[in-house]
Amino acid sequence: MCLSSIQSTNLYAEETTDKPHWKKACQVSGEVNEICQTSYGQYILFNEENLWVSRIGIAVLNDSVMRMFVYGPLGVLLAEGVNTKIDDLPVVSMDYVYCINLYGCQAILEIDNTTVNNLKNGNEIIIEFLKPTGETLTANVSLAGFTKVFNSN
Repeated sequence: MCLSSIQSTNLYAEETTDKPHWKKACQVSGEVNEICQTSYGQYILFNEENLWVSRIGIAVLNDSVMRMFVYGPLGVLLAEGVNTKIDDLPVVSMDYVYCINLYGCQAILEIDNTTVNNLKNGNEIIIEFLKPTGETLTANVSLAGFTKVFNSN
């Protein structure tokens, strides 16, 4: 089962004027499969452009299989992937899987409880994309509220 299948719903499509924050949405697929996503979306300023980094999050299938995903903006180098870094921990690279016009490009990485605990105990996750010009596009995402939302029912 593809954990990214929930992205086709409108659970996260709305843009709000509220301060960005972590949100959780769950969906039951069939009789036994539950997919929950804890995600965060924000705008970042790059060369006077307000770019929407639509989501970073964790998708969990049946409390066992976990994947971190990032939707990056269009116009980045796909072969370079996405680099993520939680606080002072080592950089983790994620490969792009596909691009969708409205959502941008999605990178996915299978993770374990260690990564989730690092997110719970962290202050921020830094996400880096590479533009065709060689410039780095950086999004700093606060992890404030992640633990409470991730652990909620």
